Amino acid sequence: NGWVGNDDHKLALKSEGETVIGKGTESAEIQLLYRRPISDFFDLQAGVRHDLRPDPDRTYGVIGVQGVAPQFVETDASLFVSENGDVSFRIEVERDFLLSQRLVLQPSAEISVAFSEDTAIESGRASMTSNWVFACAMRSGASSPPISVSIGSGNFPTPPTSPRKMARPSTACSSSPVSASGSDGADGWQGACLNGG
Repeated sequence: NGWVGNDDHKLALKSEGETVIGKGTESAEIQLLYRRPISDFFDLQAGVRHDLRPDPDRTYGVIGVQGVAPQFVETDASLFVSENGDVSFRIEVERDFLLSQRLVLQPSAEISVAFSEDTAIESGRASMTSNWVFACAMRSGASSPPISVSIGSGNFPTPPTSPRKMARPSTACSSSPVSASGSDGADGWQGACLNGG
C-alpha cells in the first residue's frame, strides 16, 4: 500500500489478499483511491476496487473515509457498489501498542456486510463476515519500514442471516478429557468450538 501527492490531494493504491496453504489464493483485491481531507483527522476517499479472486472477478465503485479516530485507532470505512449494483460495506480498525523502541503490537479487526445478493461469488443478502488479527511489527532502523508478522488470527462469531453464506465458516476447537458415565463406561471428551463467518 502507498500513496503519492500532498496533504490536500492524494492518490492511494491499496491491495490485499488471502492465501490458504494447499488451496491457493482465495481472495485478492486492488483499490485505486483519491483522498482529500475533510477534517484534521479524516480523509474522504473515492475510487475503484477490482477483485481478482474469487471468480468471477468484480469491479466496484468506492466511497468512504480513512483516518485516525479517538484513542489513536486507525479507521478505514468504505461503501462499495459493484458493476451489477450489489452494495456492501466494510470497516477496518487497527491500533498500535508500543512494546519497546522497535517492537509494536498491532491488533486489528474487520467487519464486512453485504446488503444485496450476488450468487456468483456466494455473497448473500444481509450476510456478514468478520475477523481479527494480532500482529507484531519490528523496525530495524529509524528510517526502515516495519516488518510485520501475524501472531494470531481468527473469525468473530456471526449468526447466519442468509441461506447462502459468504464463505465456509472456520472452526477452532479446544477439547479436554473428562469423566463421563456413558453406556460403555469409557472416558469422554468435552470441547468448545467457535464458528465464524
